[in-house]
Amino acid sequence: MLNYTFVSPLRAGECHLITGERSAVLIDTGLPYCAAETIDNIKKALGDKKIESIFLSHSHYDHIGGLTHIRRAFPDAKVYAHPYTIQVFSRPGAIKKMEELCLGSAELFGKGFSGLPPLLSEMGEILPLNDGDTFQFDDGRLVIVYTPRNTKDAVSIDFPDEEILFPSETLGVKLQNGHIQPCFLTGMQDTVDSIDRIRALGNRRFVFNHTAEVFSDEENDIYLDTALEDLKFTSKLICGLYDEGKDFDTMFDEYCKIYWSESYRPFWPFEAFRLNTTATINIILKELRGK
Repeated sequence: MLNYTFVSPLRAGECHLITGERSAVLIDTGLPYCAAETIDNIKKALGDKKIESIFLSHSHYDHIGGLTHIRRAFPDAKVYAHPYTIQVFSRPGAIKKMEELCLGSAELFGKGFSGLPPLLSEMGEILPLNDGDTFQFDDGRLVIVYTPRNTKDAVSIDFPDEEILFPSETLGVKLQNGHIQPCFLTGMQDTVDSIDRIRALGNRRFVFNHTAEVFSDEENDIYLDTALEDLKFTSKLICGLYDEGKDFDTMFDEYCKIYWSESYRPFWPFEAFRLNTTATINIILKELRGK
């Protein structure tokens, strides 16, 4: 029996503990400023099991910021990530930017937490993941599914024997207004291909990032359809504004009217939203207008 616990103490960070009868793994490591609290939550839910592996779904700061502290608490756990993630972590400039984002998030959301620093330059050895890599989990399997969309290095974690999928952020961000934010940082076709690949896995319950929300099969189908609809809608919106001669700021503002709400600020830094949205708009213009 597979159990999953969202162990991050707040939605701004991402960390799931997956346990079975004998096995235990982590997906992502949350943010550093609340890492001590995350570790406490892990230990409470872990019981007498040991964490065998830590899987990083992609290289965004809110998913990997607490890695150094998590590793120190569970030193026997091996850490895995896509080769591009490892490449990103080798760049001092990228590490510096992620640490800045971690510290910015701490200023917004860190009151009342332990406030540990990022220390991302000390994250240690990370082993590469390849598409289709399979790990034993109890008497079943854990399978890596490469699903680039929001980043080049995005991987989803599939438990085919349990029919449960942790889909990274490949499917987009579910918003309160019913839209699925089509935040792709690699390419539009990557997004379509990844959604199609997830659909081809068959019956799966999706367990979503930043929450422990689980969808039924019927809800999964609606979600995937909506993700594609929002991709087409956003592309039409941005290209239409470009064809009218509107500048980038206007495109950004019109996108925000649909995909941003001030109610998101308690768990979603606007700076992170701005960076992702800028990339999305630029990709649309490049792929559809050669700009």
